[in-house]
Amino acid sequence: MQRYCLTLLAILVWPPGLTKAQSETIPIIDVHTHTSFTGGTEPTTGRPRTMDQYFKEWREAGIVGAVAHTTADGGNFQDLASRNVIYCGGVGDRVDLKRIEDGLRSKQYKCIKIYLGYTHRYAYDRQYEPFYALAQKYEPVVFHTGDAYSKTAKLK
Repeated sequence: MQRYCLTLLAILVWPPGLTKAQSETIPIIDVHTHTSFTGGTEPTTGRPRTMDQYFKEWREAGIVGAVAHTTADGGNFQDLASRNVIYCGGVGDRVDLKRIEDGLRSKQYKCIKIYLGYTHRYAYDRQYEPFYALAQKYEPVVFHTGDAYSKTAKLK
């Protein structure tokens, strides 16, 4: 099972002698982004949740592409492939294999994203085996690890 799993990491290595001006030309791919453009305000930053704001921040940061996720129920999808945004089909507590396979088959999703801290399961949990089988057929698996937005998330 492990050989079919892929964890995406965003690492920016600052080589010795690299100046600030040179660093601004390094293209960045954001591997954890949200594209829920509600028009409202993001509560922690106060910034507007709009597509214009999203791509303004891309330009300012030098971002050239992103891996976005959908919610575990499949929401938050915006077709932004022409702007170098790909989507993962999110796997939460409710295991919805049909939704994920439909999204992979239609190319709406380019990978499967399992929210380990939120689901309180390990990556080797038997409930994920059908998703690993899908990954063999379609695309890689990405694991959400590290910091989490929820107070009930468990980080191991």
